[in-house]
Amino acid sequence: MLPWTIFFILCLITFLAFVVNFYNKREFYQIASKIPGPFSLPILGDAYLFLGNTEKVYKNLLALSKKFGTNAVRLWLGNRLMIFFYNPEDIKNILQNSKTFEKGDLYSLMEPWLGSGLVTAKGDVWKVHRKFIQPTFNQRILNSFVDIFHKHSLILTKKLEKEINGEEFDINQYIAINSLAIIRESAMGIDEKEEESDSKKYRKALKKILETISQRTFKFWLQVDIIFKMTKLSTQFQESVNYLHNFTDKVIRAKRKKIGNNNFTVDDDDDSPKNMKPFLDLLMTLSEKEKIFTDSELRNEVDTIMFAGHDTTSLTASFTLLMLASHPEIQDKVYKEIYNVFGSQSPEEVPFKSEHVQYFPYLEKVIKETLRLFPVVPFLQRKVSDNFEIGEYTVPKGSTVVVPVPNIHRDERIWPDPCKFNPERFSSEEIAKRHPYVYLPFSAGPKNCIGHCEEGQNKTN
Repeated sequence: MLPWTIFFILCLITFLAFVVNFYNKREFYQIASKIPGPFSLPILGDAYLFLGNTEKVYKNLLALSKKFGTNAVRLWLGNRLMIFFYNPEDIKNILQNSKTFEKGDLYSLMEPWLGSGLVTAKGDVWKVHRKFIQPTFNQRILNSFVDIFHKHSLILTKKLEKEINGEEFDINQYIAINSLAIIRESAMGIDEKEEESDSKKYRKALKKILETISQRTFKFWLQVDIIFKMTKLSTQFQESVNYLHNFTDKVIRAKRKKIGNNNFTVDDDDDSPKNMKPFLDLLMTLSEKEKIFTDSELRNEVDTIMFAGHDTTSLTASFTLLMLASHPEIQDKVYKEIYNVFGSQSPEEVPFKSEHVQYFPYLEKVIKETLRLFPVVPFLQRKVSDNFEIGEYTVPKGSTVVVPVPNIHRDERIWPDPCKFNPERFSSEEIAKRHPYVYLPFSAGPKNCIGHCEEGQNKTN
C-alpha cells in the first residue's frame, strides 16, 4: 500500500472519529459554545495558542481575560474543554462545590513522582490522608520547630555573608538547600548531618521534574503518554523521579533506624502523641501499627511534603528578598520593626522564639504582598463531575475549570495599580474591603494548602 494511501486512510479515520465524538457529545459542545473564547480549529481546537516557549504560552493564557473582558473564557485542547474563571464569587463556587471536588487531569502528570500524595490524591484517598495528616500541622508542633528554623537561618546568613560585595548570584540556590535541611529536620525528624552535595543533587533532579511537568502542561502533545515516552525528556524525567524516590527512601530508613519499631504508639486522646507528633513520626505510626498508610503511600506523602514544604517556601523567601532589595524604603521599615524587638543584640545571643512572630505585622504584610505578585501555584484546576451553573454560564460535565491566580492577583478592579509592590494592601482595613477569594496563594476551600487557611476563607468554609 502506498504511503499516501495510508496517510489518507489515517486522516479519514481521524475525521470520522471526530464526527462520531461530536455527535455523541453534542449536548456538551452545545453548552460549551455559549461560553466566549478564541477561534478554535477543527480537531486541534486552540492548540495554536500553545506554540512557542513556556513563557510565551503562559502570557497567552494570562491575556485571555483582557482580550474577551468576560467572567469566563473557554479554551479547547483537541476535544478537552478548559474554562477559565475570573470572578471572585464564581471562584468561591468552584473551589467549594462538590461537583468540582476532584483536581484537573493535568495533576496526573505528577503521579509518576508523587503517586497518591495530598497534591495528587483523588476522592476518598485524599479525604483519609488529609484527615490523618492534618494533626501534624498543629500550631504547638509548628512552634516547637522554631529553634530549628533559627539554627538553619544562622547557617544560611553565614553562607550569604561570603557573597557580600561579590558578583551577582542566585540566592534561591542557597535558600532552597537551607529550606530542604529545615524540612528534613523538622517534619521528618532527621537531624543527622547531610552532605550538601546530596541536597544539590536533589534540587537538580527536582528542577528536571518540574521543567518536564511544565513542558507537558503547555505542550499538549506531550500529554499523550505514547508520544512522551518516545522522547529523551521521558528518560530524564524517570531518572530524576528514581533519584528523588531513593532520596526519600533514605530519609524513611534513617527515621526507622532512629526510633525503632517498638516506639510506634497511638492514643486517641486529643492531647495524645497522635495529635502532637511531627509529620513523619505520625505517618510511620499509622503505617507500622494502624496499617492506614501502605509503604508506597507513606513514600508518596513524604515525597509530597519534602517537595511542597521546601520549594514553595524557598521561592517565596527568594522573591521577598528581591522585593526588599528593590524597595529600600520598605526594607528600612522591616529593619526598624526587627530592630525595635531585638535592638543591636546578635541572633546568637537572643534567638528568635515563636512568641516574637506577633511583633512583625509589617513583615507579614510584605510576605503577603510578595505572594500576591508571585504566587507559587499560578493555575488551580478542578474537574467537573456534573453540569452546574456558575454565574451566567452552565459548566458541562467532563470539562475542567481553571482559576488563573495571577489574573486574580493583578486585577486592577480589585488591586489599584496592581503591579506596584505595596504591603499596605494587607492592612486589616484593606482586607475587610475585599472578597475573601481574590487572594489565593495557597488555594482556598476544602482542598486548600494543608498548612494554611486564610481567616476570611475559613469563615466561609
